[in-house]
Amino acid sequence: MAQLQEKALKEAENLKNILTNKGYSATEISAKQYNYEFDVLKENSKFKVLVYFGKKGIKKIVQGNKDNPGYENIRRIVEETLNLFPTETPVDEPDEYIGTDESGKGDIFGPLVVAAVYVNERTKSELKRIGVKDSKMLSRNEILTLAKKIEKIIDNNFIITELLPDKYNKLYEEFGNLNKLLGYVHSETIEHLLQKVNCNTVIIDKFGPQDLEIEGNFNFRNVQFLKYSKGERYTAVAAASILARARMEEWFEKNKINGKNIPKGASLEAERFLKELLKNTDKKKLTNYIKLHFKSIKKFSN
Repeated sequence: MAQLQEKALKEAENLKNILTNKGYSATEISAKQYNYEFDVLKENSKFKVLVYFGKKGIKKIVQGNKDNPGYENIRRIVEETLNLFPTETPVDEPDEYIGTDESGKGDIFGPLVVAAVYVNERTKSELKRIGVKDSKMLSRNEILTLAKKIEKIIDNNFIITELLPDKYNKLYEEFGNLNKLLGYVHSETIEHLLQKVNCNTVIIDKFGPQDLEIEGNFNFRNVQFLKYSKGERYTAVAAASILARARMEEWFEKNKINGKNIPKGASLEAERFLKELLKNTDKKKLTNYIKLHFKSIKKFSN
């Protein structure tokens, strides 16, 4: 039980780290008889995150007013976060392959970034040694530090496609569907990397009930595409998630609106910032900063 309790504490620390990186405030973690817990604060709302440990393993729960829009945001973050100590057996990775992942699809502001990374036996080992894992489990500083190390280890065997909001909005109008847009950008990124490396296996993170479909007139003959949920368990996908998130962090660092920092994600803070902007700014003038298809855009534009 002591070992499981230690794992639960580390899981609580992981969740707190992820939530604070997304702009939430959090209290210190407190220990109870069967769980660890901490409060998450956003504006005038308070929620509680609990990590239980027991015979059935580790369980994560969010408590609070379920009618509050912030509850669903926090619940989704907590439930979608991979356990630090998953019960799955270690994955059997191909000797060499390309892994892809994206960042920004859930952010109201900022670009969509897709990264593709090629690894072989040597680079896989090096990436594992430096601590490459799912970017959601890393702090902002860890992401930026690891991104530089990853690029050095894999040399030039990666591609990052940054779809700035203006281009993103035009492509979304063309496709009319986020999944199709994602498929196109992933496909384009993979094709560019295949022009640099000779590889016939690609692993893609399966991010929802709909499979990511390869879109567009791309030549992928003899390429095998593998789609896995929790794809970041694979080294190249985890590395791609870090490179994509690092590029996102750089965009938020460089860009300000009216001298103010731009909130990340689709949190209550981001919606409040958006609402204030739309009161005083024509929506078309914000096309370089926001993804126009988000429901909150329509809600606050009326």
